Amino acid sequence: MSPRQIGDRRIYLFLMGLACFPFMGAGCGCEKEETTEGSVSQLRQVRMRYSQDQHGDTCYLVAEVENAGTTPVSNGVATAALKNRRDKEMGKNHHPIGKLQPGERRTFSMTINAHADFRTVELTLHEPEEE
Repeated sequence: MSPRQIGDRRIYLFLMGLACFPFMGAGCGCEKEETTEGSVSQLRQVRMRYSQDQHGDTCYLVAEVENAGTTPVSNGVATAALKNRRDKEMGKNHHPIGKLQPGERRTFSMTINAHADFRTVELTLHEPEEE
């Protein structure tokens, strides 16, 4: 080979390398796909209604939550706590929310048994408690 042919070959290989460079970072597609899960802090309570039975010891609750974030949330739990006039907890129940996509809303209902008359209901959204 002449020096000119060697130089042309080097330029050719260099240009081919540049053309293939963007595809080198893509890989074969075999690596694990990363999914970003959002925090439960992205969830917000949209509405909540409750009623008390005639004996005052059972509460029926309907609530709606929304994923106000930009990533899916899959591990949220809603906890409803019944409180008396002194802010003492009189009853509690939990409901798993399930996976919510960004902007998605979920309506759920709960029945909470009180140990006495209650004044108000507090709904909190949180991560599942580890046992």
